[in-house]
Amino acid sequence: MYNHVGNLVWQAELDIYGKIRTLERGSPQDCPFRYQGQYEDVETGLYYNRFRYYSPESGTYISQDPIRLKGNNPNIYAYVSDSNVWVDVFGLSETFFRTISREHADILESTGKLPATKETFTSPTKVFSDGYEGVTYEFTMKDGTTAELEKIGVRDNSRLTRRKYLDMPEVKPGWTQNHAYFKQEGPKGRKQINIGLGKGKGLDIFNKNIDSFKKTCN
Repeated sequence: MYNHVGNLVWQAELDIYGKIRTLERGSPQDCPFRYQGQYEDVETGLYYNRFRYYSPESGTYISQDPIRLKGNNPNIYAYVSDSNVWVDVFGLSETFFRTISREHADILESTGKLPATKETFTSPTKVFSDGYEGVTYEFTMKDGTTAELEKIGVRDNSRLTRRKYLDMPEVKPGWTQNHAYFKQEGPKGRKQINIGLGKGKGLDIFNKNIDSFKKTCN
């Protein structure tokens, strides 16, 4: 990277996963850009990649590829099959996970709708939902589901949600009836934005947009 007068101020070599391997000039924070379309979030350790987040530790996204196997890659969490040739500037995903009780699983199976709980949080990753006791489901949603939830969204004050949803209002008590709650959760290096559907408008939007769902193997 060069400054306005043409002097070299930052230079680094990335490993195959896009993580800085050798820093030759400057500090890591001087240039947050990694692979094309990626912006490093220092607080979470993840790379912001438009609609998905990428982990340089594993070399994979933290959520699935929305086009699944049509991307010609058997690993639907993968960045690209060959990072020396290909880039993935976008990261669209309309897949959610939620772990529910067996009682609520019976309701889902019989009605095709996710029943309301106190906050009804969903996760973009299976590994997060697997941390809860119960039956984990994968939901494939219609295109535009997340955008529809964003229209009624409120957020926490974490860096991850502020960066992605700067103009979204902050959450207030009583959000569960009229809003969807966008909240940062997860350990360092694997932080993600989960969406609380509540028990009103957010849950209604989610249920009407369910394309399919299935149990996952824990």
